Amino acid sequence: MTRDDDQLDVTSLTRQIKELTNRLVEAHEGRSEESLTHTAGGGLVKATVSATGQLQHLEISPVITDPGNVEMLADTVVAAVQNAREAVAARYTARFDGLFDGLIDRL
Repeated sequence: MTRDDDQLDVTSLTRQIKELTNRLVEAHEGRSEESLTHTAGGGLVKATVSATGQLQHLEISPVITDPGNVEMLADTVVAAVQNAREAVAARYTARFDGLFDGLIDRL
């Protein structure tokens, strides 16, 4: 390998790093404004969480508010919040699918 080949490899690597950085920024942009709503208990409990997993809104139908079964209500609320958090995480993770495809092959 000649000095010119080394320079070409460094130039190529630098370009690929810049490309990857741009793709990471694009994947991350707008994340803070996103939120998702998920339900549990057949839609009787709705939880909205931000992209960072913070609970933003909780809606509980009066139908499920049985004072004699508070444990069921608590379990349903937890399930709705967990479902929403998992959906947000899956959406965010999906943005990075394929991000590194071909990068290693080009090195």
